[in-house]
Amino acid sequence: MKKIMLCVAPVAAGDPLINPRAIALDVYDCFKAGAAMVHLHVRDLNGRLTPGLTLLEETALYIRELCDIIIEVSTGGVSDLTIEERVQPCYASWVEAVSLNVGSVNLGEAVYQNPIKDVRYCVKQIAEYEKIPE
Repeated sequence: MKKIMLCVAPVAAGDPLINPRAIALDVYDCFKAGAAMVHLHVRDLNGRLTPGLTLLEETALYIRELCDIIIEVSTGGVSDLTIEERVQPCYASWVEAVSLNVGSVNLGEAVYQNPIKDVRYCVKQIAEYEKIPE
């Protein structure tokens, strides 16, 4: 029998869901349905990606109160965030895994650029802070 891991990503681009408790409740429902990992994004009150960890941590703590799902945080995203801002989740103790984007890609009309120097920087931070890359 092949083993699989279900990962849920409850906050999509353009998604108005910005309430940490509401996100946590969605994640908990997915956990009860069999999800093992959450790929977590949060947005500020204006719906924009934010480099700060405050909303991420608040959301993660609510999730942790409800279940023991693996918490993975994005180090990517089509945004104006610098690579230094994108790797901030690596420094948080409550983050278990992080996404690792190893190249550039087209996402619809947008180009998501990941120059090799940024990829190397991200890999270094992931290794140094002992996160699981995905």
